[in-house]
Amino acid sequence: MIITKIRTVAVCFLAFSSMSASAALIDHGDFFTDTDSGLDWLDVTATTNVSYDVISQRLGAGDEFDGYRFATEAEFRALTQFPFPATFNEVTEVANHSIVDDLVTLLGSTIDVASLASFGQTVDDRNGHPEGEYFDATYGFLLASPSGAHTLAVLSDDDRDVAFPDSVQLWTSMLDATESAADVGSYLVRASTPPNDVPEPSTLVLLGLGIAGLGFVRKQKTS
Repeated sequence: MIITKIRTVAVCFLAFSSMSASAALIDHGDFFTDTDSGLDWLDVTATTNVSYDVISQRLGAGDEFDGYRFATEAEFRALTQFPFPATFNEVTEVANHSIVDDLVTLLGSTIDVASLASFGQTVDDRNGHPEGEYFDATYGFLLASPSGAHTLAVLSDDDRDVAFPDSVQLWTSMLDATESAADVGSYLVRASTPPNDVPEPSTLVLLGLGIAGLGFVRKQKTS
């Protein structure tokens, strides 16, 4: 009987351990943390209208983006978890609109209805969506490939109609490394260093379960 109860306490402990280890995206305002990869992602709007080369020069110690680096294509793929086309400059449609919407919000929207005029599109109310709330996208540079060409990753959140699906894309040569655009930023990441001085709620739960389990076992031995 005692062994069975001890096993029950152990199972509860492991269950809470697995809950605390589950991945999450935590929004901090100007950046967010991906607990799965342990990376902080800087809001891409912090780097718009700055070229790839200039950003590269501002990653050093004491500079504007100290501690950050360009995210890799693999890191962007792992973050979005969407299948990419086999070749560059093609579009992959994304069925889960809510995830795209959340990610565009977290990454930062570099293109919205205010800048659609540059694409020859007009602003109106479509399919019941209020004006200015039907199209957002995030454009950002990723780490340069070994050949020296940099990659532009695009995640589009489009609510207009079926002709404009949510999509994810990887582009090359849209801008060279010295060019900048108001609708294009850079995806910068850094190793996440969460504070350790204040226990997380999950840690407190685990500690409480452990103490309760020890007390239970001790009581059983005494009886």
